[in-house]
Amino acid sequence: MNSSVGRVACLVVGLWVLWSGASAQKLQPVSVSAWAAYDHGFGLKKGQGLRQVNGWATGCAASFRLTRAVGLGIRAGYFDLQIEQDRAVEQWGWAFWQRFYGNYVRDLQSRDKSYRATFTPDQHLYMTELMPLVTLRWPDKGKAALHLAVGAGALFYERTLRLHEVWEKHFPELNYVFVYDYYNHAEVRKGVVYAARFEVGCELMVQRYVCLRVSAACGRIVPAGGRSYERFPMTTLGELVGALVFLY
Repeated sequence: MNSSVGRVACLVVGLWVLWSGASAQKLQPVSVSAWAAYDHGFGLKKGQGLRQVNGWATGCAASFRLTRAVGLGIRAGYFDLQIEQDRAVEQWGWAFWQRFYGNYVRDLQSRDKSYRATFTPDQHLYMTELMPLVTLRWPDKGKAALHLAVGAGALFYERTLRLHEVWEKHFPELNYVFVYDYYNHAEVRKGVVYAARFEVGCELMVQRYVCLRVSAACGRIVPAGGRSYERFPMTTLGELVGALVFLY
């Protein structure tokens, strides 16, 4: 996933540029955080045999003070979500499988009964996120506080499909079965979608400048047209987030 790694590097650079620009504009930093989350997709696209989309995400965020309680922030993240889909290979529209390989497998097994094969699809959605946010921490002092965040931004994604093939060749005269396996990769689908996000949670101080945050968030994908939106498997992304926050 070299392109995803490159995007993460760009997001880190973007955070640094924002930090530098905010310092130049005399905006006071409020917090920097590192977060991890469990994500679950809702509103799965109909007619595609999608059963489940879920997985894990991690990233960082920075917020700068506008008022005592309100901040302007930016969030960057990387997501690795697993997709469960009925008839995944057929739904993908994999030209190599449809035009050649699928027919070859069926023909081989019909002609030679000593071959047996099982195929297990493995489908992932990798995303990198860049999202400006407006944040609220209230009260701005004390050991416990309410955390709110509202924002909108971009999700750059790569949707991948690989087929785990396990082949068996039976040799009855030797009473032996030769087994081998490998992965067959379909073409990667890339795109970008846009999302609006709302997050609510609580923060608990554990040291003078360190707190723990637990929150829940909902991201709504903007229903734009085009291939990128059509190939994206869901309309809503729910998230449970845990973060380590450093306050200034």
